[in-house]
Amino acid sequence: MAEINKGSYCYKITGKKGALKATAFGEVAEGMPECTAATMAELEAAMYAAVKEKSGKETFTYSCDCVTPKAALFMADIDTVKAM
Repeated sequence: MAEINKGSYCYKITGKKGALKATAFGEVAEGMPECTAATMAELEAAMYAAVKEKSGKETFTYSCDCVTPKAALFMADIDTVKAM
């Protein structure tokens, strides 16, 4: 069984349809690739693959929410506890 790299994996998403870009930030951002895609579905798939590879976790849940009209946030918490 592979080692799981715990943490909160975050990407800031900017751009517009046809030219979307996601940049990793936060505690585990080092070594995370920048992701680009033409559609949000393609971008989410690229970010999911990047988190899967770095974290070592095969499946996980994530959220992807619009925070301003020009930016969204992708977050995946791998084996961490969220405060309620």
